[in-house]
Amino acid sequence: MNKKKLNIVLVVTLISIWSYVSVSLIDTDASEVETGISKGDKELNTQQVGTPDALKFDYKDPFLETKRTIENTSLKRPVRKAKPHKKEEMRWPEIKFYGLVRNKDNNRDFALIDIQTKSLVVRQNEIIGELEVLTYCADSIMVSYKDETRTYVKTLQN
Repeated sequence: MNKKKLNIVLVVTLISIWSYVSVSLIDTDASEVETGISKGDKELNTQQVGTPDALKFDYKDPFLETKRTIENTSLKRPVRKAKPHKKEEMRWPEIKFYGLVRNKDNNRDFALIDIQTKSLVVRQNEIIGELEVLTYCADSIMVSYKDETRTYVKTLQN
């Protein structure tokens, strides 16, 4: 026989042997599947019927000539559902921005703001309680409160 033909015959034989082994391991034989309810004592069967992920490991041991029995062959694991994370609504303090004031001595700008009706003069990156003044310009101010940032526009003083 030609070497090429011999290789083809060996590859076909190898594929057929492995396909037979894999088919014998996967539980697809409908004649061996129980109905799930026995007629005498009406007990439910816990085996999953018709699932392709259930493997059959009760094949004959070639060395001991005995049949192996393994009870739990299910590959599924229980899945825990994540609890829905409720985002709490944050209550921002009432903030009003009135504008900037410049110090003539050192040419620094300060912002005039009201926090809960309390008037303050603040600088950039200043922290007041849980409130941080990030940046400001002539018409707006950016403020951070509990990892949330908001921008306030200049309001006219009443």
